[in-house]
Amino acid sequence: MILRLTCLLLATAMVLGGGVLASRAASSDDNTAARLEAVEKENALLRQENAALRERARLQAENVKLHKQLLGVEVSEVQPSSSASASVGGVPRRPLYMSAASASDAQPAAPANWTGLYIGGNLGYAWGGNQTLTFTTNDSPAGLAPFIGLPTPTSVGLSSSPVGGFQLGYNWQINQTWLVGFEADFDVANLNGAGSSTRTALNLAGNALLMSTADQQVNWFGTVRGRLGYLPTNELLVYGTGGFAYGKVGQSAAYSNLSGQTTPTLFGSICVGGTTCYSGTSERIATGWAAGGGLEYMVSNHWTIKGEYLYARLGANSFNENVLQFPGGTSTITAQSSDIPLQVVRGGANYKF
Repeated sequence: MILRLTCLLLATAMVLGGGVLASRAASSDDNTAARLEAVEKENALLRQENAALRERARLQAENVKLHKQLLGVEVSEVQPSSSASASVGGVPRRPLYMSAASASDAQPAAPANWTGLYIGGNLGYAWGGNQTLTFTTNDSPAGLAPFIGLPTPTSVGLSSSPVGGFQLGYNWQINQTWLVGFEADFDVANLNGAGSSTRTALNLAGNALLMSTADQQVNWFGTVRGRLGYLPTNELLVYGTGGFAYGKVGQSAAYSNLSGQTTPTLFGSICVGGTTCYSGTSERIATGWAAGGGLEYMVSNHWTIKGEYLYARLGANSFNENVLQFPGGTSTITAQSSDIPLQVVRGGANYKF
């Protein structure tokens, strides 16, 4: 009897213990399902957040592109606004940063803009060609020139010289390929030249030898030119230019008797041997034209460097050589100069406002 009761109690305990274990297992399954559901909800919120972040990044990249195109502003770092750090669905969001390299990879760089006022300086070298002086007399047959004859044409060659100065201009960029503009420049120079010619006065006793000498200087010059440019790339400009040129020119000429013979005339002995018979000087602002071309490169939004060649031609001139020894009255010879050619090669830098 006792044995039976014991077995019954053990069986009852086992049944009750199994029920408890089953109850506990069922409760554990319910907790796991709840946790999985919570994780799924959190993952859904994170996916929403990531989608929102990607959209915001795309919109910010578009905004950067518009700023570069419209304002020419270089953006090195893009940060989201304070609202970008707000939470989505209650989940805190980390700020989004875009580096300069990422921004440049995300969209193309804004094209260079050449439009605007600029000022700069230049240094270079200039040289001149030959110029010829010819002569005519203003005397009557009783004057001095008919007795000694006119000087023969005299050639004057200008030397080379360093030059330096400044330029000021404005560009209008029409499109990505072409621009037009104007430029004014002023350069200091030290171009000098001299020449001489001789002749024999056959009507003088002893066939006196007469010499004509001429000197010329260009102290400074400038131009006002239009420019037409072609842009093979955004930063490189190839241009042609042409317009008005001007410069300060000094000239002098003399006619001397190199022999020991003195010229006899109706008025007595004049143009004494070994002396200067005529002399004259001129100082003027010569005008003309200039044309050339060059290359210019945009280093940054505000700085450019350039190299160019110019050919200028300053206009002809005439001035009088006055007699120094003539008791019979005034006697003059007109010296007529040809155009003055100049060639200039120079480099420079410009600051664009």
